[in-house]
Amino acid sequence: MRSLSRSAAAGAGHMLPLILVFLGLSIAISVVGFAGLASTMSTNVLERTREFGVMSAIGAPASTVRRLVVLEGIFIAVVSCVIAAAPALLLTAVMMNYLPMPVNLPFQMSWVGILIWVGVVVIGAAVATLAPASQASRLTVREALAYL
Repeated sequence: MRSLSRSAAAGAGHMLPLILVFLGLSIAISVVGFAGLASTMSTNVLERTREFGVMSAIGAPASTVRRLVVLEGIFIAVVSCVIAAAPALLLTAVMMNYLPMPVNLPFQMSWVGILIWVGVVVIGAAVATLAPASQASRLTVREALAYL
């Protein structure tokens, strides 16, 4: 005879390594994603060099150009969160139904965790786009319009 709380505690103890593996994978994927976003934004800045030069020529301050690039990176990150939500929920439901578990776990979502992750993604996107944004804001009109 075992108590239900002891059985649940043992099941939770066995799930800890699996949770840590998934957490490590999510951190690794997020680092790669932020590096990809920074690379994409750098390429985007290079492709739009003339546009930034024209904006500077008609009087746009460097802060406006910088803000435009950072907001574009944040927009890309938010859209990626929205697009990733459906497969994440589907894969979680599949894993809960088809992976053998010693204890029948309920399907629960942590809204606090979701909000924290979206906050991390938005802050990470802002940080990842700061270097390309400062590169775009430092361009002189002559350099930007001479770019091929």
